Amino acid sequence: MKLEIYEELLKVVSIHNTTKGIDIFNELIDLLTINKIDLTKLVSITTDGAPSMVGKYNGLVAHMSNKLKEVCDQKLINYHCIIHQEALCSKSAELSNVMRIVIETVNKIRANPLSHRQFRELLEEIDAEYGDLIFYSHVRWLSRGKVLMRFFKLREEIDLFLITKDKQVKELSDPKFNFDLAFMVDLTAYLNELNLKLQGESQLVVEMFNQIKTFEIKLDLWKRQLLENNLYHFNTCQEIKQIYENEIFEVDTYVGILESLKQQFQERFNDFRSHKFEFDLFNKPFDIEVYDSPEDIQMELIELQANDELKSKFKSLKLIEFYEFLSKSHSNAFSKIKTNALRMASMFGSTYLCEQLFSILKHVKSNTRNRMNDEHLNACLKIQSSKQLKPNIDLIISNKQLRVSNNANK
Repeated sequence: MKLEIYEELLKVVSIHNTTKGIDIFNELIDLLTINKIDLTKLVSITTDGAPSMVGKYNGLVAHMSNKLKEVCDQKLINYHCIIHQEALCSKSAELSNVMRIVIETVNKIRANPLSHRQFRELLEEIDAEYGDLIFYSHVRWLSRGKVLMRFFKLREEIDLFLITKDKQVKELSDPKFNFDLAFMVDLTAYLNELNLKLQGESQLVVEMFNQIKTFEIKLDLWKRQLLENNLYHFNTCQEIKQIYENEIFEVDTYVGILESLKQQFQERFNDFRSHKFEFDLFNKPFDIEVYDSPEDIQMELIELQANDELKSKFKSLKLIEFYEFLSKSHSNAFSKIKTNALRMASMFGSTYLCEQLFSILKHVKSNTRNRMNDEHLNACLKIQSSKQLKPNIDLIISNKQLRVSNNANK
């Protein structure tokens, strides 16, 4: 069951005391009761991995699992947000000497207002590609890639400026550092690209996990090509290698980073791999091997895969549209396949909607709106989070009583 996430959060943000797992659980149960939502249809919970959410005994997931067992003896699926886990994986792909030097150099230039202004004037005078450096923010997932890319593009200007200030950073002229910097620029760009692909409101969990599996295949390709000294997919590395033609490009370090990153992806997304059959049944039902499938679904798979009309529809329609067509055209058949589809379509792969609402909350409840109470805040959040909803004008009008003027009666 896919919970109305905005309504859920609008209720939870009204908690004024502690926000322990039991507190959130009680508020959530009250919300489900008020809205008459059947708890037995709950399939999964996706969290950000916070202790109050995933604590073994007192977390929200533990309480919800126990409650679900009491009601219908059903097992609750628990996922850690795919976007959050991808960001955690990307932190393992790091050359500490690169980030340390980049952050220290950026801070050295931007910390002093006079120095910062003079640096920007220098960039303007020489018509540089960018007009300034940007700070690194640890909590912003895309920050590292943007900082590294900007630093790389302005590395010559930075070196020139620091020399004039007698604060030269020797690593900027070191081939090894520049190789490391170039590799990190390319790799973080790919990680940022993956992160952006995972974001969005209407993403199915199977589609998000497919992006993860695709990236793992890319890691294997890059590792193999690096071992062959092939930098086709690393444009920044190619650029630096042309500058330092006589220097050795040490691929072993970079291959090790890719291997470590691949291991992180495999370990962190094991909980998704454990539901491989359900994902495949939903995402590619016509490619599943019937003999290897559970016996209770084999007959349905044979009927489905033998139906040429459905096979054609699957190729021409979007995934959700196909299952909508299947439900309408074969209402009394394929019950297990349709049930699995409903479960998969109802699952959240990330906490994107939650994070989006928190951003709206931060914007609405600013320092200049300190007189807002819970009622005002809830109303503002509902307006901000309901932009995609369309009013049913006919229903609204039908509930209104028309008032005819006296002149019309004459």
